[in-house]
This record gives sequence, structure tokens and C-alpha cells, in this order.
Amino acid sequence: MGYSELAARDKNVQPPLKDYLTRVNRALKRLSYLVTQITTMLEAVVSTVPAPVGDDKAPLRALIYDSYYDKYRGAIPSVRVVDGVLRKGTKITFGASESV
Repeated sequence: MGYSELAARDKNVQPPLKDYLTRVNRALKRLSYLVTQITTMLEAVVSTVPAPVGDDKAPLRALIYDSYYDKYRGAIPSVRVVDGVLRKGTKITFGASESV
């Protein structure tokens, strides 16, 4: 007889629930440990990696190092901003070309 066939008042229903709750408790403890480790790692990265250098008041200057084509959105470039600020909707020209 499977657990689904047992009556709710039966004593045999309790152990599977207890086993499940024990496994959930162990998983939550592991997750808590992982979150602590990830937080420590991210704090180390933030304290070690220097802030970007550049003038956000200067005209936009960026290095386009990769791109891919999306059939709904067009060419999607990956850029490294050297100076200036990129905002949503900013038009980007490639090199000396005036085409967008």
C-alpha cells in the first residue's frame, strides 16, 4: 500500500512528512551557508576592483568590442564606456561614420 492510499489518521503518514521537513531544513541550512559565502565573495570583489576611471561630463567615448543581431531589436553592441554616459535610447555611431 502506497502513502497516498493511507488514511490521514494513520500513524504511517507522519514519517514521510518528517523526512521531507528534515530534508527541507538541511537544504535551507546549506542555502544560508551559500548566501553567506557569496556575500563574502562579492564584498571582496567590491573592495578589490577599482572604480572605473573616466569623466562622465565629457562627450561619450566608448569601445564597441562585440555585437550580435537580434531579429526583433537589430544589432545589439557590447560596449566599454571610457568617457561620458550611456542612457537608454542613446544613438551610437561606429567610428567616423555618421550613420546610426
